[in-house]
Amino acid sequence: MIDNEATMAREAARIGAWLLVPVVGVAGLVRGPAGALTALGALVMVVGSFWVTGHSLARAGRVSPLALQATALGGFFLRLVLYAGLIVVLRPIEAVDGPVLAIATAVSLVVLLSAEVRMVTRNGELWWLTLPSDETKLSSGSTAVAVAPSLSAKERA
Repeated sequence: MIDNEATMAREAARIGAWLLVPVVGVAGLVRGPAGALTALGALVMVVGSFWVTGHSLARAGRVSPLALQATALGGFFLRLVLYAGLIVVLRPIEAVDGPVLAIATAVSLVVLLSAEVRMVTRNGELWWLTLPSDETKLSSGSTAVAVAPSLSAKERA
């Protein structure tokens, strides 16, 4: 069995390693050592959250689909609060470059989310939901037929 969420967590770490040089390098060139360290912290924060989320989703997926959905929803909310809270808390600290923190976090999030979407859409093995064919044999031997809802006249037009 493929552990889809853990695979995506490993990919996030790999992509984060690739992002390390451009994000930290550009921040260091533009804003100096404080910018480079701030960008490094932002990148570690984002990659770390993807790593933790992927592994928590993998564990929840082994429990039940409902646990997976609850973990995903809770994780989304927790990550948003975490990012916003850390930016608000860290911005007034003089050693932290506020604009770099916000930009590096946003860029890292967009790149990692885009890579995750690309990976899921290109790799059919990562789709954990398999839709049944029109007729599916049940364990009892009877046949279940998937019924599509009929369209109204308005929807057909």
